[in-house]
Amino acid sequence: MQWMAARLSVLLSTLFAALIGATMSQAAAFTNAYLQRLGGHIDEAKRQLESLRAGDIGRLVTEPATREQLLEILQRRVSDLEAAREVIANANVFVKPLMCLFNLDAEIAWGTASAFVPSIPLDVAGLFLWLSGLCRRLGALGSDEALVQARGQRAGRQGGLNLFSGADANC
Repeated sequence: MQWMAARLSVLLSTLFAALIGATMSQAAAFTNAYLQRLGGHIDEAKRQLESLRAGDIGRLVTEPATREQLLEILQRRVSDLEAAREVIANANVFVKPLMCLFNLDAEIAWGTASAFVPSIPLDVAGLFLWLSGLCRRLGALGSDEALVQARGQRAGRQGGLNLFSGADANC
């Protein structure tokens, strides 16, 4: 029975590691999709700003104080979005997903996630991100096994069951 539990543990950990690797491999595709959506938001914010300055919206807002407040809010929004795009777009290909994560706009990220279509990473960065996710989980797996082994040794000293001792240790 112990060998079955050990095999099941290895199988589940391997599947989880593959899942983490596959998720990490999508980080580059998500970042690209986010950048496209972010660019669309920037274009729309600029259009609204110009419309307020001289277009149809500008004619509707007749009070100067309100108009200045709206201009300031829209200009700040355009500046924030452009700054986020610059940080993400100019980042190294390997840290670009992290820069995307640190500069996310919740509304844009939610829209990106809802329309996201997974891709097969066929470039070096995608492969690197997949391997880093896989190794990250496999590294955690080693510490999980060490923890279980330590608990088993403690239980063995107390007369309990040790899953990683004896002939079953190499299963």
